[in-house]
Amino acid sequence: MKTTTTLIAALGIAALAGISFVGCDSEPETGNNGFVGQLVDSVALAVADNLHEAARTPESANVVDGDLHPATDLAVEIYDPEFEPAVRDLLANGDTVYAIYDGALLVYDLTTNDYSLAVGDDALTTLVRHAGSIFAAGERLYRVDGAELIPDETEFSGRVKSLCSFDASLMIGTDCGLYARNLLGTTLLLEDMNISAMVADRDGLWIGTHGDGLYRWDGDKYRQRYLSRDKSLFDHVTALAYNHDHVYLGTVNGMFVFDGGNWKTLTTEDGLPGNVVTSIDAAGWVVYVGTNVGMVSYFEDEFSPVKNLETQMITSIDRVENNLFAGTVEDGIVLKSGSVVKTLVEPQLQSEQGLAAVIH
Repeated sequence: MKTTTTLIAALGIAALAGISFVGCDSEPETGNNGFVGQLVDSVALAVADNLHEAARTPESANVVDGDLHPATDLAVEIYDPEFEPAVRDLLANGDTVYAIYDGALLVYDLTTNDYSLAVGDDALTTLVRHAGSIFAAGERLYRVDGAELIPDETEFSGRVKSLCSFDASLMIGTDCGLYARNLLGTTLLLEDMNISAMVADRDGLWIGTHGDGLYRWDGDKYRQRYLSRDKSLFDHVTALAYNHDHVYLGTVNGMFVFDGGNWKTLTTEDGLPGNVVTSIDAAGWVVYVGTNVGMVSYFEDEFSPVKNLETQMITSIDRVENNLFAGTVEDGIVLKSGSVVKTLVEPQLQSEQGLAAVIH
């Protein structure tokens, strides 16, 4: 389904001649021209013939010493549609924790320790905070109002895998492409890509995919980012985070940190508990990294196990001040505050509430 308006499409086609895909280089990042200009150029990309082929023909790339091999078997495992952990995503907002729990929205009040559940028309997958509101999505978009899901009329194709707030737009990444929702309407920006993760930096947007690599919008064009020694390392992006001028990239091959000029590779040889990175929180100076076999903190180039979570399979991470929240496969939703670790919601909630029968 293409939702591009006639006017925007016409402007995009007119601007098409000035758009190209290039590879990762060491040139300084440039500022953008505002979102409207980005939107026009992005639509031009979306209507271009052979978009996929053009996007996958970069000119140059940064090189990082070392050697890794792609773990495509693990990529298949973590993207297996049959693998449905109870907690898929969570977001802490003041005294409230919102979580995608077995396809429903769970709203947990930290002051009363009470929670409520809201079920949409389909299984939910992800959450985001945008323009003062919280949105949840699955096969459709919802605005969260208290403990209720308010259906949004935004139209897009596919199942939402990632949401991101970028300038005035809510970016909607599905397994069919990338959409921008703003005051101009909803626009298809990238087609036929499975968008797995997104994050905004100071003046651009990083876009991770499942199978098509990593891209960045720099205000002028989309650039595919990769390592020339092994172009497949970024094929399956599992997490993205940004803070203090650093991009943190999670993949099935470990974590990669970009300082604006070079990529640093971090794997189990450097202290990661596992090379399949499932989530990253970079809200503070200490970065928390969740993997399929445990959580670690990353500070001053060193990893340290997070006590009581060092062997858990982590599905999502968020934090507010000194409170660290984690979605886990074994223990459900966990709160770590200082040395105290508390389970907020058990993973057995699914069977107790019968959510699977309602949604699936």
